[in-house]
Amino acid sequence: MQRFILNNLEQLDQKETDAWLAGVPPKQKIVGLGSYHLDPATQRAEIAFPVADAWQGKGIGTFLMQMLVRIAKSKNIKGLTA
Repeated sequence: MQRFILNNLEQLDQKETDAWLAGVPPKQKIVGLGSYHLDPATQRAEIAFPVADAWQGKGIGTFLMQMLVRIAKSKNIKGLTA
């Protein structure tokens, strides 16, 4: 199984928007992005987790989606839409 490295894009306002880059060793080549944008009125977030074509089918999208679900639960986000 491929090991992934996550880096948070810290300059974002993590109350309403957050994004994570997925990289692969050894050079941490960026192969995917997981992000959400929260609608404060509904407490629901739109999520996206695009993955580079060459890395499709290797579990990166699933990994990013699961990470976004964990973040949503920890921040009491009411629901997610992809």
